[in-house]
Amino acid sequence: MSSRFLIRGAVLWSEAGPVHDQDLLIGEGHILRVGRGLRDTAARVIRADGWLVLPGLIDLHAHLGEPGREDRETLESGLRAAAWGGFTAVLAMPDTDPPIDRESDVQYLRARSERSQGARALVCCALTKGRQGEELAELAAMRAAGAVAAGDAKPVGDARIVRRALEYAGMVQLPVLTDARDANLAKGGVAHEGEVGAWLGLAGVPAAAEWVALARDLLLAESTMGRLHVQGVSTRRSVELIRDAKAHGVRVTAECGFHHLFLTDEALSGYETSTKLMPPLRSSDDVRALVEGVREGIIDCVVSDHTPLTREEKDVEFDYAEFGAAGLEAVLPALHTHLIHTGELSWNEIVAALSRRPRSVLGLPQPTFDEGDPCEITLFNPEARDTIAPERWQSSARNTPLAGDTVVGRVEGVYVDGRACGRWVEEDE
Repeated sequence: MSSRFLIRGAVLWSEAGPVHDQDLLIGEGHILRVGRGLRDTAARVIRADGWLVLPGLIDLHAHLGEPGREDRETLESGLRAAAWGGFTAVLAMPDTDPPIDRESDVQYLRARSERSQGARALVCCALTKGRQGEELAELAAMRAAGAVAAGDAKPVGDARIVRRALEYAGMVQLPVLTDARDANLAKGGVAHEGEVGAWLGLAGVPAAAEWVALARDLLLAESTMGRLHVQGVSTRRSVELIRDAKAHGVRVTAECGFHHLFLTDEALSGYETSTKLMPPLRSSDDVRALVEGVREGIIDCVVSDHTPLTREEKDVEFDYAEFGAAGLEAVLPALHTHLIHTGELSWNEIVAALSRRPRSVLGLPQPTFDEGDPCEITLFNPEARDTIAPERWQSSARNTPLAGDTVVGRVEGVYVDGRACGRWVEEDE
């Protein structure tokens, strides 16, 4: 297979907006030429009329299993899934077994990622030793080893630890990721506390469990001037709190899971365990607020919160099922179908939430379409009709509430670190 590709007739989506009917010659990890009517006899030609060429997407929240939970997902299957879903890089959460809380753990994940045939793994190291929330991990050493963020991928109950983390992580230039959830208030809940959950007889997770934890962390970020990134935003009141904090100069960014932008707690009516998420699916009013938050940039990033689980962990009664849904390969088609295609969000807003702002959170350079620059792109066909079929996924996981849904738009693949991944090179021409 040629290592050079000539993408013909595409729409290049730069920060300034779309540039139509462009040819893009790429190879050796770089953008070689941009224009119209390009020719290169050594390149494999890709007919991409109407396809969008986006700056490579980054997922700031993915659970990839390895090491220790390869029964859920291996690093290779997760990174291939990410590439087929349009992501050139994913931030791997540290909730592995053992957790990523030492310099050698970070080095291991980075080395494994370099051998992958999929997306690149960025490493989020544990904030505390063993993810126990009691003592800060060796953040400076893990930062030196290549970690780009620190968080426990679960609530840290001790405010003293969060405060110290914000102070110390700031010195080593690591954003602190916190889970917007008070574990005590949420304890025992399996669904959003509201009319739907009550009607279904499901124990509730009150919205206040999110507000209380979020308010605490926002105040700590304000007092320390640390860099706070909030995970698990799912309610209108949370959006309002973050908006107010940003207006007062707090160094905070925030994310929400893509499911929470179009699914409500009504999806739980069939007791399908694939809809059991944390944070739980909320009310339609909360969904509208999250979409408004993404539009305004109050919610900086949209994430997959990819949580692969085994059949044994999901095929049980609702109360006993594990929280979480897989989704790396469904994010962009679902967002296009439910939000862009319907006019609720624009491509500029989605690209900002999936590419530009995630890079800003992690302090990564922004990709360009300038000749000679490194090439990191996502290819998307907005006219294709497809069905979300987890049995065909690259991921090992099958736990998705979107199985069988018809979507408008299909990810063709990515180009990252000199690798071409996805349908555009792996399926028959």
